[in-house]
Order: sequence, then C-alpha cells, then structure tokens
Amino acid sequence: MFKDCLSAELENYIGKTIEIAFVDDFEAQKYILLSVSCDFITVRLVSPYGNPCDSVAIPLQVIDYIRIPQNA
Repeated sequence: MFKDCLSAELENYIGKTIEIAFVDDFEAQKYILLSVSCDFITVRLVSPYGNPCDSVAIPLQVIDYIRIPQNA
C-alpha cells in the first residue's frame, strides 16, 4: 500500500530534480525523475559537469529515502 502512495506522489515530480539515498549510502545524490511504476522509478543522475548520463531503473525497496527540494 505504501508503494502505491509513494508511486502516486512521485508521478507529480516527473521531470524534476529529486535527491535519493540508498540503503548502504551515506549521502543522497541528485537525479532527474523520468518515470514511475509500482515497483521501480527511472532516473537520470544529475552530472556536476553537465554531461548526459544514461537512465537507470531503481527498485523502490533499495531506496532509504527520497527528498524533494522545495522548488521542485
């Protein structure tokens, strides 16, 4: 049920920058949210040098937290 609510909320932020921290990481990284499904989100890492990055599908269960900046 929580995954359904999370997926529905994240759909409001497609195309926006979000921060994601994974279970074994110490800090969050910035990503552009590309798409949302019930078990996965697809994101693209925001490169500090402006280089394009490949998109990555991330299972929701490996995410520790997601932060959505106030200006999103």
